[in-house]
Amino acid sequence: MSALEVKGTSAAIVGDHIEVVIRVHNQSDRTHYAYSNVRTFHWDSASRTLKIYLADSALSAKMRDHPHLKLPHMQTLAPNEDAEIKVSLPVEFSRMSGDSLRIEQVSMQDVQTVEVELAFSDTPFYHKVGGKPLGHQLIQWAGKSRIKQKIPIAHPANR
Repeated sequence: MSALEVKGTSAAIVGDHIEVVIRVHNQSDRTHYAYSNVRTFHWDSASRTLKIYLADSALSAKMRDHPHLKLPHMQTLAPNEDAEIKVSLPVEFSRMSGDSLRIEQVSMQDVQTVEVELAFSDTPFYHKVGGKPLGHQLIQWAGKSRIKQKIPIAHPANR
C-alpha cells in the first residue's frame, strides 16, 4: 500500500495554460516529500496525450548526468493530512526540431488526456556532493514511490 492516496485530480485549459491539480492524502504517520514542479514533459500529438513528470525517471541519460541539473521543488506532505499539488504548462511552446537548429512552434490545444507521474519519499532529499550525478541520486531517492494518474482534460466551453 502506498503512503499517499490520490483523493482527486483535475486538468483543464485555463487561458493559455494547461493546469493540473493532484489532491493526495498522506496515510502515514510520517511526513512525506513530493516533487512540486514539472521536471520534463512529452507531448504526443497523434494520441493527443500530454505526459507530465514530477519525477526524474523520464530524464534522458544525458540529462541525468548533466552537471547543471537543478534540484526539484519539494512540497512537504504532513502526516495524516490532505495536500494539493498544482502545476501549469503553456498550451503553446517552442522547441528545437530533432538534430537541426530549426525552431518549431507546438500547440497542445487539442490535448485530451494528461498523464502525470509524481515522485515522493518519506525522507527529505539531500544532494550528496561528490557522489553520483544529481539525476541518479533523485531517481534512487524516490525509488518506486511514484503515483501515476491519467486525467481527462476539461476544455473551455467556447472552443
